[in-house]
Parts: sequence; C-alpha cells; structure tokens
Amino acid sequence: MPLGDKRLGLIVCLGSLLVAAFLFRRLRQWQRLRHIPGPPLAGLSRFFWLVPLVRSSRLNIWLQELDKQYGRIVRVGPNTVVTSDWKLWKHVMSARSPYQRSQRFVAFRLDMTNDNIVSSIDEQEHGRLRAMMIHGYSGKEVEGVEAKMDIDILSLVHLLESRYILHNKAFDFGRKAQYFTTDVIAHLAFGKPFGFISTDSDVYNYIEIIGNQFPSMSVLTLFPGLLQIFNWPLLNLLLPTAEDKAGLGKLMGIAKRTAAERFGPDRKVHKDMLGSFVARGLTQKEAEAEILMQVIAGSDTSATTIRTAMLHLATNSRVLRKLQAEIDSVAPYSMSEVIKDETARALPYLSAVVKEILRWLPPAMDIATRVVPPGGDEWNGLALPPGTELGWNAIGIMRDSDVWGDDADQFRPERWIEAEADPDKLRDMNTVGDMVFGGTSRYQCLGRIVALMEIKKVLFELFRRYEFEVMNPGNPWTSRCWFIFVQDEFWLKAHPRQCATGGMV
Repeated sequence: MPLGDKRLGLIVCLGSLLVAAFLFRRLRQWQRLRHIPGPPLAGLSRFFWLVPLVRSSRLNIWLQELDKQYGRIVRVGPNTVVTSDWKLWKHVMSARSPYQRSQRFVAFRLDMTNDNIVSSIDEQEHGRLRAMMIHGYSGKEVEGVEAKMDIDILSLVHLLESRYILHNKAFDFGRKAQYFTTDVIAHLAFGKPFGFISTDSDVYNYIEIIGNQFPSMSVLTLFPGLLQIFNWPLLNLLLPTAEDKAGLGKLMGIAKRTAAERFGPDRKVHKDMLGSFVARGLTQKEAEAEILMQVIAGSDTSATTIRTAMLHLATNSRVLRKLQAEIDSVAPYSMSEVIKDETARALPYLSAVVKEILRWLPPAMDIATRVVPPGGDEWNGLALPPGTELGWNAIGIMRDSDVWGDDADQFRPERWIEAEADPDKLRDMNTVGDMVFGGTSRYQCLGRIVALMEIKKVLFELFRRYEFEVMNPGNPWTSRCWFIFVQDEFWLKAHPRQCATGGMV
C-alpha cells in the first residue's frame, strides 16, 4: 500500500475513533439521566436547547412552560436538571447540605483575575467573604444608609416633577428606575451617587453597555470553560479594563480608585459599606471586586422589582386604592420628607404588595445550579446521580398552586394577609418567598435588608405623591430576560394626586 494511502487510512481510523468516543460519552451522559423527563434534544447537547433559549431573551417564559409541560424535576441538558419543587430546593440549599456550587458561577467574574462573592465556587472561601461583608450589608456598621437613600428618593421626585410632570411629558420609567437604583447603590458603596438622576442620563453608557452584554454572559454560564480563552493575550484585549472611559470598565476604574483610597499609609476611613468590608479584613483586590459586583447585582434586580410594581399598581385600580388608602393613613407630613423605614415596615398592605411582586416576577432567573454530592441523592424515589447539576426554576416555584393556591397565576397581595389566619401556611409562604433572596442563611442575599428598604420607601413616596398613567397598556414595555431582566420603553405620565389632608401633593 502506498505511503499516502496508509496515512489517509490512519487519519480516517483516528477520526472514526474520536467520533466513536464522542458518541459513546454522549450516550453515557444521556443514559445516566434518561429517567428524568425533559425536551428530547436536551440530553444530547446544550447547543440544541439551552443556548438558543437563553439567547432568545425569553428565559422566564421558557421556565414557566417547562414546569407546566414536564413537571417539577426536568432535564434541560446532558448533565443539568432544574426543579420547581420548593422542598427539594430547600434541601439543596440548607445550611448543612453537601451540595456544592457548580462551575456555572465562575461566569460571574467581572475581573478574570479576581473572584467575588457571587463567582466563588469554593464553599469555604464563599463563607469567609460572607462573614466579612454581612455587617456592612446589614447596616450595623454603616452610618447614614437611610439618610443617603432618602436623598436619592427626593432626587428622583425632583427629576420627575421638574422635567416631566410640570410639562405634562411622558418618561421611560424603565430607565428612570435603573437610574435610581444604580445611584442608590453607588451612594452606599462609593459614598456618592454616579449622577444618573441628577443628569437624567446613562452616565458612562453603563446601562446600555452592560445590558448588551447579558446575552453573551448568559451563554458563558452554560459554558464557563470558555472564560479561559480570555486569558490568551489577544483575546484578553477584548475585556473591559479600569482605563476604559465608558461601561463596565469605567466602573472598574472607579472601584479600583475608591478601594485604593482605603488602604496604605494615607488611607481614608469612612463608616460606609466599603469601610466595614475593609475593617473586617477584605484585601484591596477583594474590596475592588466586591463593590463592583455590589453595584451590578444590587441595581438591576431592585430596578426590576420597582418597575414590575409600578406596572401592576398603575394598571390595577383595586390594589392601588387599597395601597394609597394605607399610604394616606400615615402620610400627612412635609413633601420634603421621606417615610421612615420603621414606619414602612409596619404597613401590612405595602409589605404584602412587595412580597407579591417578588413572587410574581422573581427579579433573577438564573437557575443557579448546585452539584449533587459524590454519593448521589434521591428525592421522592427519583435518583439524582453524583455530579449532576441541579438548579431551580424560580418562576415555577413562585407559581406553585400547592403553595399559593388555585389563583397562583393571579397578582393578588391579599393572599399574604389572609394567610395570617393559618400560621403553617404563612410559614411556608414566607419560606418559599424568601427563596428569591437565596432562602437560607448559607446563601441569603447580603443586600436583602437594604433592597427591601429601598423598594418600600420609593414605592410609598411615588404613590403617595402621584397618579401614574401607562401610555400603552396593551404593550406597556419591552421586557427581555436572560438571567437578569432588561426592561425599557416603559412610558408613563405622572399627575399630582390629592394627599390625605385634602390638598395637592
């Protein structure tokens, strides 16, 4: 046989072996989870199912349809399962659970050289960071959290009144909500707002640029190994840097400079969140990573909740009348003041509205997979093989009729007040509702207290002062969902309303 033919035969043979090995591996992957229902192509490759869906910006709709079609435990990839069984997810997330974070979280690195509390998959490291940061997030070691928030709420009020209400002009509340939440978190993290509200603009083009990156970031959560290619010299140039003049890179530069001021012989000492982190032992690099993640994670999710509340309140006169009656019962005070957090927390209907909004549309839709421990697991007779990635279906859990009743697909805040007559039911509702914030002490969102304060205070003040008109009720906004929502083109008009004392606000 000629030498060339031998080489060709060897290449064909090697190629055939590689194809056979690939198919054998795929068959084994398919077989180990074949007992779990799901879309037919899901067991073969993530390319066939998850990638197009994540990129379609309809992740929330897909998760809801998935739950209805296949049940509470569904296979969505060769090695990935999601559940809408809240008791199973509580078991996975419990304090002593042997489940570990999956590689998926690595995709949330904002700097390829530094992990943050979201991207860290080392459970001990994650616990160490939580222990150092929890006091700052809770406000126990921070001066003026509520006072800073009040300044930003009044800035939002001034913006709406001076530029829009006074001139009877419509405004995109999708953007205004994000301006507000980004300024609030920057005020708390960096000591002053970025200036989104004061300039009524997307400062540094941050919102537009980060929004455009969500599709690619969502794909990286499916293939976190792809992050390694950005360590290559040429591809590394594509990443944002602290020297950039806009977008995430600009914020990285601000975070780097702000953190640097808190270290060294001439360091500044402030009793703010960053000051608490530093006092508790965060290094300079860790401080940079954490305050940057704080801005991104804290602004987008809170903005989604505020927008969703605005839409459902402005288009539901029954709920709005009840909320404004409660607001008016405590609201006769100066228009230059903002309701105190202590007062807002004591308002039962406002609390019910906020809980129902978070249930109705959980602001983060990432499936947040954990890895089944080496010994495997079993749930209600269903085997979960070791190494399987198990995530949660947030929208499926929050629409579970066993928890929320036959009207789970309706927005009805009264369900929270009615449940007070049944302590066991209320306990389960609160347990499931808190899963939006991570649920257990091991993973609960550190910013939960601040976020709830921010949401209740701003909703109270907006609906205390104004009546809102949705300009296009049939198609009120453009809403896209990857693991985070991007909602804009939400056009409203606002009109001053009668306050509790009979005068105009």
